[in-house]
Amino acid sequence: MEEQFLKIPHIRTENIVQGNIYSSSKQLQGKAIFFAIYSDRCGHCVKMKPEYIKLAQELNRNDSKVVIAALNSNGLPNEPEQKAALDMMISVLKANGIEFGGFPTFILFRSGKFQEYNGSRDVKGFKQFLNQSRLL
Repeated sequence: MEEQFLKIPHIRTENIVQGNIYSSSKQLQGKAIFFAIYSDRCGHCVKMKPEYIKLAQELNRNDSKVVIAALNSNGLPNEPEQKAALDMMISVLKANGIEFGGFPTFILFRSGKFQEYNGSRDVKGFKQFLNQSRLL
């Protein structure tokens, strides 16, 4: 399952600049980004991973208006500098009026704005939120 999860685009330190998320990746350009901030040591995160993988498998395609992504607070394997991305993201969220409350945290980034998702941690809940946000 971890291998499948790592196939989801991960937000890295170089993607977070001045309150924005960007990427040179064609997969992220011009799209809304729905991302999970998670920790490998969090039981809730481990439980939500299969649901998040299903969501990404359904929605991460070229014609989708949204990309399902993630930010690993522990860093990615062989990428220890990733740990700095969490601190940067928390600062960006705070500057945009969102208090980071723990793991997992789900954020929609669209048109330069952040919106926190606090619904159920399953495909149905995620899709309802994205549908209400007019992304599906």
